[in-house]
Amino acid sequence: MSDNQKFQLGGVKWLFEMEMIHDPQLINQLKLNVLGVSESIRDIEILSVHETKQMLVFVDLTWYAKTFKQARILEDVKEILIQLLPNFNFRVTADSNILELSKQRIRKALGGSYEKVSSSNSDDPGLGEQS
Repeated sequence: MSDNQKFQLGGVKWLFEMEMIHDPQLINQLKLNVLGVSESIRDIEILSVHETKQMLVFVDLTWYAKTFKQARILEDVKEILIQLLPNFNFRVTADSNILELSKQRIRKALGGSYEKVSSSNSDDPGLGEQS
């Protein structure tokens, strides 16, 4: 395979990933898979930067899970996400301060406006996912 064909194939794969990640069904599938990791997960929020293939995944845990099972649950969530999207870098956290700091930085970078794509909590006025 020539270098030109390799670049074309790489470009097609990249375009496919970018189109796929904008699909609401994929986001819902990601959330369902994360919710299936543990019954101690109450809610999930995803912030993503598609161009650099990075996602911040906030997992809201019950008190018991935060106290006794947090490290294992976060590791399991990250493993599931890596299996679904192997070319993305994930940061999985249960710290709401990290999520809020990320939202503030996004708002600042976008001049106070943002696009809300999805949120698993319909009453949440903040970002569900950033694109």
